[in-house]
Amino acid sequence: MKKFFVCKLQSPVGNKYGFTLIELLVVIAIIAILASMLLPALQRTKDIANTANCLNNQKQIGLGSISYSSDFQNYAIPLSKSSMTKNSADSASNTWINQLYKLYKIKGNTFACPTAYPQCSYLQTLAHPAGGFFTPLTASSGNNSYLLSYAYNGTYFGGYAPNENKAYQLFNMTRIKRASTKIMFSEGTTVVSKKRSGYFYFCPYRYPKDSYIVYLASPHGGGKVTQNWTGSSNVLWADGHASNEKNPHIRFGDTDYSYKLEYKYFHPEK
Repeated sequence: MKKFFVCKLQSPVGNKYGFTLIELLVVIAIIAILASMLLPALQRTKDIANTANCLNNQKQIGLGSISYSSDFQNYAIPLSKSSMTKNSADSASNTWINQLYKLYKIKGNTFACPTAYPQCSYLQTLAHPAGGFFTPLTASSGNNSYLLSYAYNGTYFGGYAPNENKAYQLFNMTRIKRASTKIMFSEGTTVVSKKRSGYFYFCPYRYPKDSYIVYLASPHGGGKVTQNWTGSSNVLWADGHASNEKNPHIRFGDTDYSYKLEYKYFHPEK
């Protein structure tokens, strides 16, 4: 007769087969430490990707701006209808964004920085007449385009200074000096109903005994959609190239009372 051996398995009770509470807490603590080390790296990777997408947006804006100048006797694209009527009430009508959208079919999302736009909650809560809320696409074709992310150096290029409520002659791009050093577009900000959002012009004007750049945003590199002195901003230069500039307020003249930096970076004929 064959003999059969029965193997009895011991129930996994006690320290021999299970984990104690302390051991579980140690594992959880290790996971938390690893997560805290990885999350900043993932956030930096995301910011780098968003910065690259934003630069691509600005390059498309630059191509549209160059096309406009080519089609309209070398004149820079007007800031808005105010450039023609000299009336501040028209500043939201027929903006440079509207014109690039209508004339060259530049899509609405091109005017929304992937880093800054999520922080600009006003447009996303603004009811659309057709239902729902405004999007970059619907805003870029109407009178709410100024709520998007990018800003235009309208004082020197676009023929209108909103801060002065004064129209100037549109700038002819054939007169520009050192185009690769002149800021034509940047990332912008303002306060609408106490909420931050992109604005539609970049106004580097100066008051007596004061000096600062108005409505320049620095959303990248750890910055926020505010006129802060940290982070970085993507800038589109007049020759069509785009770059990411760290601490732009300091670099471009917030503390310069001599006008040298204003002329160097913003005035197209200096």
